[in-house]
Amino acid sequence: MQEYISMRIAVPPTWEQVFSHFYYAANLSRVPVEKHLLPAFQSIMAFNFGPPVPLEYGNEQFLPIEKTLVLGPVKKSMKYTMPAGSRILVANFKDDAFYRFFGKPLQHYLTDPDKLIQTHCFADLWQELNGIEDPALQVEKLLDFSGLYLCERDPAAANIIENGFNDNPKQIAEKTAQSERTVQLNYKKYLGFSSKEVNRYQRFQKAIGMLEPGKTPDWFEVMEECGYYDQSHLIKDFTHYVGMSPQVYWQLQDVMCRAGS
Repeated sequence: MQEYISMRIAVPPTWEQVFSHFYYAANLSRVPVEKHLLPAFQSIMAFNFGPPVPLEYGNEQFLPIEKTLVLGPVKKSMKYTMPAGSRILVANFKDDAFYRFFGKPLQHYLTDPDKLIQTHCFADLWQELNGIEDPALQVEKLLDFSGLYLCERDPAAANIIENGFNDNPKQIAEKTAQSERTVQLNYKKYLGFSSKEVNRYQRFQKAIGMLEPGKTPDWFEVMEECGYYDQSHLIKDFTHYVGMSPQVYWQLQDVMCRAGS
């Protein structure tokens, strides 16, 4: 029997604007399993169907995931420990979907989702999901539930998202007859990060995408291709996002998980 199960569950086409994917994991062994997740600049909603799951975000240790938790946006690496007998299902919100779901501006949330909307509906949903063994059927139930709460995308969010984040705030402001400040505030409101933050993150993503296991990196090439001024600039980003130097990350990258993988 496989002792640790993990899988990425695809999103039906009609939900691709809301979720990027779902993730399921179960630790069937007798020992805890530690996992490291790279930042993805997405908000997540996690359901835990076993013992509490200890969680560290960046350099901070939080209370364990008990049953249901929302966290986001995930801007730094996260470490969690799956105890023996644990099962989790994680929904990864895409773009402005958190706002569309909860109707609240994005910020650094780490809480029970029922506290965000002052109901017990997520506690009831957890009970239903806990009674379903098949992860695919759990996702179907979660999507049915989501359809009751999801709102349409605001035009202000669409102005930012639907061009693939290719336009900067000034360009969006000119196209939509808004002030640049309004566009910047909308980034924070609907997405939970600024345009400057996402540009920095995309540069870091490009850098780690150039690192191949077993092949010594050409750090000067990485810096040139990704727009880093010098080595200290590169080190600063790696330390910020994953808490380690580029060299150490390259050596340990096989144990780091990306949200989409």
